[in-house]
Amino acid sequence: MKIRWPLLFWQVRQLAGITCIATLLSTIYVLMRFEPLQIGSQSAALFFVLGHCIAITWILGRVRSRAFGFLYGQGFSRDTIWMHTMLASAVSVLAVWLPAAFLVGSGLRSGFQDMLRNYWFPLMADTEWIFLIWSLLAYLVLIPAFHYSWIRAAHPTSGSRNGIVIATGIVFASFSIWNSVRVPQMPTWIVLIYVGGFILAAVSLCIGGMKLHRQVEMI
Repeated sequence: MKIRWPLLFWQVRQLAGITCIATLLSTIYVLMRFEPLQIGSQSAALFFVLGHCIAITWILGRVRSRAFGFLYGQGFSRDTIWMHTMLASAVSVLAVWLPAAFLVGSGLRSGFQDMLRNYWFPLMADTEWIFLIWSLLAYLVLIPAFHYSWIRAAHPTSGSRNGIVIATGIVFASFSIWNSVRVPQMPTWIVLIYVGGFILAAVSLCIGGMKLHRQVEMI
């Protein structure tokens, strides 16, 4: 599908405020966090991802807003709007995730913490990429889940609350997995099952959301 740049820029611009705030907070967290970045022991990071995902989908999916109605009156197909909504969401996610990944991957975080005489560094610096990958996986499944939720809520057929149920279940599953995974100590096949489950859920929700979006009801 061809990218409609004015449409994408219009949606990204709506997310500019929350993206800037989230980028600033994530950068401060990565630089100033004293302990090594690890899943399992730092639920605050997953709460951050959760809040960012909710903000993105709330801004782009308000069916009662004027912006929403204006967008649907410009002649774009429903599939085009859906794909660009997901692209705009991805832009916001990457704008937050990439600076954090750069700080960790470039060694800036490690050097900064070493300068502060943090005894964890630089010994634990090489393990933090796992945290970044799992944070991106959390985004990968939560963004489609929340987009599916608002689309389902705006659907004219029965079962409009099913999206909320599914999204809630995925949130609880994400927290459960985040708090239980110990990548270095766990068998590789278990980790691969978790990763495969995240990807499968994300793909299924994207496909289901796009199909439902073709019949979304304007309010």
